[in-house]
Formats: sequence, C-alpha cells, structure tokens
Amino acid sequence: MSNIVEALGPALLLPLNEWNSPDMDSPNAMGPTKDSLLQTMPLIIGNIWQQGQQSLQTLGAVNTKIVDDNSPMNESIYSLDYVQKDTPVYVDAYSNQTLGQIDDYNVALVSLGHASNGRLPFQFTPSSIGWVDVQATTKSRQVYYDDYGIGHLTRENLQSISQNVNNPQYQAPRPVSKSLNQELEDAVLRRPITGRQEPLNVWDSWPVQNPDGTLANFHGYHLVIGLTAPAGGISAKMGLFSQPIDGHPTGTNSWTYLGYLFNQFGEGAVADDPYLKYMQAEWSGSTIMLNPDDNTLRVFYTNHTHLMTPGGQVLTTAQITIDPKNNSWANGLFINHSKTTDHRSLYAGDGKLYQNQDNMAGFAGSVWDDYCLRDPHLVFDNNQYYLVFEGNTSTSNGNQGLDNFYNQAYYTSDKEAFVKERQRLIQSTGSKEYQLTYLANAAIGIMSLNPDFTVKEVMKPLVTANAVNDELERPNLIHFQNKWYLFTDTRGDRMASSDVHVHGNDADQYPIYMLGFVSEDGINGHYQPLNGNGLVLVSNIPKNSPDFTYAHYVIPNQDPNNNEFVVTAYLHNKSFAPSLLLKIDGHSTTMVTDHVLGQGDLVVTPTKYPAYLGNDANQQLISV
Repeated sequence: MSNIVEALGPALLLPLNEWNSPDMDSPNAMGPTKDSLLQTMPLIIGNIWQQGQQSLQTLGAVNTKIVDDNSPMNESIYSLDYVQKDTPVYVDAYSNQTLGQIDDYNVALVSLGHASNGRLPFQFTPSSIGWVDVQATTKSRQVYYDDYGIGHLTRENLQSISQNVNNPQYQAPRPVSKSLNQELEDAVLRRPITGRQEPLNVWDSWPVQNPDGTLANFHGYHLVIGLTAPAGGISAKMGLFSQPIDGHPTGTNSWTYLGYLFNQFGEGAVADDPYLKYMQAEWSGSTIMLNPDDNTLRVFYTNHTHLMTPGGQVLTTAQITIDPKNNSWANGLFINHSKTTDHRSLYAGDGKLYQNQDNMAGFAGSVWDDYCLRDPHLVFDNNQYYLVFEGNTSTSNGNQGLDNFYNQAYYTSDKEAFVKERQRLIQSTGSKEYQLTYLANAAIGIMSLNPDFTVKEVMKPLVTANAVNDELERPNLIHFQNKWYLFTDTRGDRMASSDVHVHGNDADQYPIYMLGFVSEDGINGHYQPLNGNGLVLVSNIPKNSPDFTYAHYVIPNQDPNNNEFVVTAYLHNKSFAPSLLLKIDGHSTTMVTDHVLGQGDLVVTPTKYPAYLGNDANQQLISV
C-alpha cells in the first residue's frame, strides 16, 4: 500500500496558474481559465480510490507465481475456467443461438452453476447470462500464438538490441565542440504582475510540415513548436519559434520565439468540450500547413488532463492563425490569438482497441503502469488523413497482464526459445523485469480522419510491444521510395529487461533509443523492425550530462532520391540539440557519425561540426 500512496500522492499537486501565464505581448492576452481545486477535488478523490483499487488487484496478481488455482472461491462460485478467443457464447444450455463470442485469449470465466447439457453458465455482460461448451474450457491458461495482424517489437528483438547497443551503425554521435550547448536566449516568459522575465526550457519539438511530411515554407519561414516551461515549472505549454529560410540560417540564434501557441488552456474551444476544461498541461503532437496561401495552421497535440481527472491524456486539435507583423511578412510573425478556433478533443481511448484511463493496471509490484495516449502525428495518403499516436493495447488486441507470458508472438517464432525465455521469466516472479514484462503493452495506434478533422475510424495498432516495452513515444510516419517508415522514441528504463546494457541502472544512466519499422504494403501494412531488431539510434550519454539528448524526430527531405534525413532532438531538457543525419536504405539504416549539424537545424547547411563516438572518458575523435 505504501507504494500506491507514494505514486498517487503527487496526483494531488495541481499545477498553479502562475506557471501558465500568457504571453503579455499579445494584444489579446488574458489569464488562464481553469476549474478551481475545490471544483475538481471530488473527481480527484474518486479517481484516486478507483486507481488504488486497481493497483491493489494488480499488485496481488503480479506477485503471485503463475499457477492455476481451480478451487472454489466462495459458496456461489462453482469453478474457475478459461476460454479462448472466438469461443461461441450461447443464450442457454440447449439453443444454438449465440449472444456473441469471446474476444480474447485466456478469459477467466467464473461459472454461476453446475454444467447443464455440456454447457457452463457465466456472467457474459452485466445484464446477460451466457453459456459455453464445457469442452471449450480448460482449468489453466493456455499458450498460444497470435500476432493480431500487427507488427511487433519482440523479446527476440530486445535480445538483439542488447548485442548491438555499442554498434557504431546505430550510435548517436556527440559534437566535439562544447559551443553546441547554447540555450534559446529569445525564449523567455514575461510575468504580468512583476514584469520579471524568466528563461524557458524547451524540450520535445516538431517542425510545421506539409501534408506529405516535408518541411513547410510558411511565407518565407520555417516554424517549430516546442514544449516549454520555466525552470522548475510543472506545467508544459507549447511555444512557437520561427526561422527565416533565406541565407542558410543555423544554430539557436537563428530562431525567434513568438510566444505560447495558446494564451490559455483551451483557447478557442468549441462549446461543451468534455475534456478541455480539465487541462493541466499541453504535451507533444504535430502541426500541418494545409494551404501555403493562407495564414492558418492545423495543430494536433496532447491534452494532459491529469491522471485523477477525466481523460488523463486526450488527443486534441485546433486551428491557429499566424499573421504578418505590420502587414508585411518581412517584418516577422505574430500569433493572432483572437482567431484561434475549432479547439476540441478527438479521442481519449475506448478500452477495447486502446487502453483508456479507466482500464490501466495501476501498479505491478513496485512498477507503475505507464499509461499512454499522446503524441498525435498527422499524415496524408491517397486523399485520406491519418493520425498516428502513442498508446497501449487493450482487450481486443492483446491486453497487458499474464497473457504477456502466454502469447508466443511477443517472443520469437522459435518454439524452443520461447519456452526457455518464458520459463526464465516465470522463475523470476517478483523481479523488476517480471513486473515490467507483465505491464508492457506499448502500441503505435492509428485512426483515419474526416476532411473536417473529426474521427472517421479508429483502427488496430501498426506496432505493439507487449512483454517488451510500455512506452513508445513520438511516433513519426515517413513515406520514402514506396515504403512507409515508422520511427518512435523510448528510454532504456522502459525496456522489460534485466540487461544493464539495454535497461540501464535505473538511476541517472540509461540508454535512449529511436526505434524504427518499415511497411512495404501500405500505411496500414505489416511493419517489420528495421535492421532486423528495430534499433535505429542509441545513445548512452548520461542523463545529467550537458549534451544529453532525447525525443529524436526524423524529417523527410524534399528530394525523393536523397536517402539522408535530418534528425532533431532536444538538449538536456532546455534547448534544441545539434541535429543528426540518418541514412535509410530499404530495411536498413545507418547513423552518420563523422559530423553533426547546428542546434535545431531542419535542413543540411554548409555549416557542419566534427563529432565523435563514445563517452567522456574515451573520446573517439572523428574529423570532418
């Protein structure tokens, strides 16, 4: 219980409006509109109780060795049986009429009475009793193989990653020059009451792109949106940066900070939106220029409503307007907050295809379930808009839990190797690796959108990582040479592994990764791990190092025959990192390791900087 209290305690610390002060340079600046603590407290208390109950249930399950107990639980329960996916559920003991079928593997049924005519009764829905054939039941969970028609990051891939974390093909280079550690000096927050200016830290960022993914030319400027907060701030807000395109600009000094994307949470909201009023922070997404001749951008991002209020994490969209200063684009840009419109929630999970806040597991031993529904990324294919996003699997395509130890598809095609690895994990019940494996169910989800950017259809995931990883961040889809490439970021401490080379030491030292997959049969095709194991980029730079980087983002280039791609990232949670270069060749990739680009560079410029591989104690210098 102490673990539960420790993790849920911070949930009570709601962000203060002080951290969300608007850009006071705006003529339309006004304070944030938020529910007060008293208004949200009943919701918070109710959700804490619910999450605590879920955590206690999971805590008991995960610390119990995998055994099958068919003893009666109380006088009203006759037996505990397991049924498998697609098992018919009948209306009674004799009829061939069905109520439906079982939609997952190893579903535990608590029978409500003795068998009749070879069938067992059970509670199928809250309002209906169903019957299944006794012959379709077992007294223990069953091993099975089902990839759900989805690409997977497997435990076999995980073992291969362990063998390649020091391979120069995947290593992220580090600049030799210590000058590539500049902050974005123009990014400051002006306090309306004191008049004080505070520097803003900037981390996850993304460029404004065309629908085909290439960089947008917004009236002569490149635009980048980044998550920002003052040092020590607890509530992220999106900030907008501009860079003139002419003249090969490079480095942090080439970027101008234009202010918060929204002066207040939910600016320009549609009426009666169910989640915007609970917003506590703005998290990552993507932004598209739909028409180069107008002044609007379509923004997709994550509304972080807080774990203890409705939604938790909600995919959200809005239209913003960027106007020219003094009616001339040459004079610069400003965000016209008065024209922000169509700000609304899109999707908060359904509990079936994708986990929602209500069916996350809570705790597994000492490990907290990493619930994810964020980082929406818009792509366009065959006159159809798609939104890919970070999520978790749910009941219809491989939920987290004990089934992570029973589905061979999560491990390897080699049956003998699967049995050996599964047995090793079972024998380590209670270990952190076991707990991480139990919870791991990261997914890269996808949905189609209507022309007005409402949800058309939520589809099954493109890639999942059950039994391997619980957090695949910032998904990014790129179409290149008739293939779709999917990239995503994660950290070593999210890997369900006891290998220190993969997982790190759980303190301030763990690898960070960019993983990748490729589909040759369309945007919704079967994605296979790039390089045979999914590893595209790895960095072992210590977390407390001034050149620590994360949130890598691959940018398509304008030339369809150029296989060299710019990769951006953030630097030590405060600024744009030096950009890297990645070469893509079919199903394989290679990092360019002899040089890096300037901080925040979106395109290759004549200015390049020498780089090296290795740690601070053993610099493997490489000349340009």
